[in-house]
Amino acid sequence: MKLGAVAHDLEQVLILADTPVDYIRLGYPYCKGLAEYFWPQDSLKTALEKVVSAGKIPQFQWLISPTTVARDYVDNCFEIIKKIPQTEIVVSHWGGLELSPPDITLAADGLAIYNSDLVSLLRERGVSIIGLPLKLDTDELLSAVIESSPADTVFEYQLWGAVMASHRWKCAAAEGGCNPQACTRFVKFDHKHEAFGLYGSALWHITGVDNLSRAKELTALGIERGLIQLADIPPSSIAELIDYCLAMINE
Repeated sequence: MKLGAVAHDLEQVLILADTPVDYIRLGYPYCKGLAEYFWPQDSLKTALEKVVSAGKIPQFQWLISPTTVARDYVDNCFEIIKKIPQTEIVVSHWGGLELSPPDITLAADGLAIYNSDLVSLLRERGVSIIGLPLKLDTDELLSAVIESSPADTVFEYQLWGAVMASHRWKCAAAEGGCNPQACTRFVKFDHKHEAFGLYGSALWHITGVDNLSRAKELTALGIERGLIQLADIPPSSIAELIDYCLAMINE
C-alpha cells in the first residue's frame, strides 16, 4: 500500500518531502479565505516544486466553496499547476466534477461513494482514483464495492487522523469581509475520540480514525492507497508519525 499525507501548510510539506510518503496533498478545500491564507500562490508553487523534486506525487484539493466565489483563486492556482503536470487534482464534493481542465484525477471520500454504480459513473468522467468513505468499515462492505467496480480502478482509504464529520458555516468574518486570521487555529483532536472545536465562530465536529492495524487487511481487499491527515500534528512529530504509520503498514 502506498501512503499519502495531507499537508496543511508549506512547513508541513517541507518536512514530508524528507519522509517516505508517496503522495503529498495540498490545498484547503473547506473555505476560500483559509485556502488563500494557508496556500497563497507563492507557497503553493514552492510546495509543488518541492514535492516533485523529492520524487513524490503532488495533489491539489479543489475548493468546496462555490465556483463563482473562488474562481479567481482557483484559476490562479491552476496556472501554477499547469506547469507541474504530475499534480493530481482532488475533488471532495460532486460539484467539483464540473471543473474544466485540468482533469479531475481523484474523488475523495466526501463524495460518499457507497456502491460500484457511483464508481462507474466517476470512471466515465475520467476519475481513476476513488476515495472510499469510512462508513464502509467491514470487509464485506468494502469488497462489495471493490469487486464489482471496473478492474483498473485505484482505491484509497483513510488510515489515520481527523475527519470533519459535519460543519456549520457561521464565519468569523468581521462585518464587510473575510477575516481568515480569526479562523486559523486548528481543531485539537484525539484520534480515538470525538471532539468539538471552534474556528472563529464556525463549529466543526471532528472525529478521528485509526485504521493502521488494518492496513494489510485493506491491501488484501484491493485498496492500493492509504491516507493520513496531519491536522494539528506539531512539525517536530511529523517524521516520527510517518515512521510509525509505515511500520504499521509493513509489519
